[in-house]
Amino acid sequence: MPLKREKALLIVNPKAGKQGGRRNFYSIVHGLSEKYTLVTHITETFDDARRVASQASEFKTVICCGGDGTVSQIIDGYPLKKTPVNIGYIPCGTANDFATTMKYSRNVPRAVSDVVNGQITPHDLGCFNGKRFVYIASFGAFTKASYNTPQDMKNVLGPFAYLLGGAIEMTSIKTEKVTLTCDSSKMIFDDVCFFAVLNTHSVGGFLRVSPKLANLSDGKHELLIIRKPANLQRLSELVTNLSQGRFAEDPGIVLIQGSRFEITTKNKVAWTLDGEDAGEHTTVAIKNLHRAVNFITPPTGASAKSRSTDALYEEETCEECSCDNEE
Repeated sequence: MPLKREKALLIVNPKAGKQGGRRNFYSIVHGLSEKYTLVTHITETFDDARRVASQASEFKTVICCGGDGTVSQIIDGYPLKKTPVNIGYIPCGTANDFATTMKYSRNVPRAVSDVVNGQITPHDLGCFNGKRFVYIASFGAFTKASYNTPQDMKNVLGPFAYLLGGAIEMTSIKTEKVTLTCDSSKMIFDDVCFFAVLNTHSVGGFLRVSPKLANLSDGKHELLIIRKPANLQRLSELVTNLSQGRFAEDPGIVLIQGSRFEITTKNKVAWTLDGEDAGEHTTVAIKNLHRAVNFITPPTGASAKSRSTDALYEEETCEECSCDNEE
């Protein structure tokens, strides 16, 4: 073990998911200590990760052990600098949408090994009225369905779980008139039921965006608009096309790219950022922050060194940790 190791801040959310961070805490610290001299913080309140990250500018590397919400708080809190911070991620949440996109292992020992042996990957961020987010800003009907659908229903029914959730919502789905400026182009939509600005390949298990369509570090976000389906048959077609990434084939789906967006709605709408409440707004400005952060991503190829460390830790399979969204 080298005597001179890189200093890193480890932020652990002990309540995320099924508390994998808490149960594997010693093993996580032991594994990371192979490369890093750690300063560790255990979150105590909902917004604690954001607060701690805001005071962490001395650290070039911050490692998150929690869910997508914890990562989002760290990203929003950490001061932006010329040299981007390196973020390591050990997913222990419930939806782990972002972890899925980045191909992070939801096996705790493997995730630890990937942070130790991983590679630096530049990544764009989003800025929503001055607040940073990692992979999605959204409002509308499917927002609740994607985050509230029970995990066991997702596992058994797949995309049809969201169809069922959407069917329950059908009678209460509202449309919103949206005036959109995307870079220099202005558009108006009268029947929007779901709106999202994305930098991801997966949302909630029902939306898939091909890596060919969404480059996560190209200086652009994808903007997705779903028009209200007229009936359950159209809802079924929408969910199927969304889950299979067939956007161009569906007249109810609009997908465009841009680096700056101004969104005005007729009424106040409730936005979410990375699955967390972002308040109600009628006017929103979103811009792309090009390569504003680096993520430590799994090494390419199957490293014998990384796999040999698995025996050091308590094995935690996807079924055991539940693997989905929370802080």
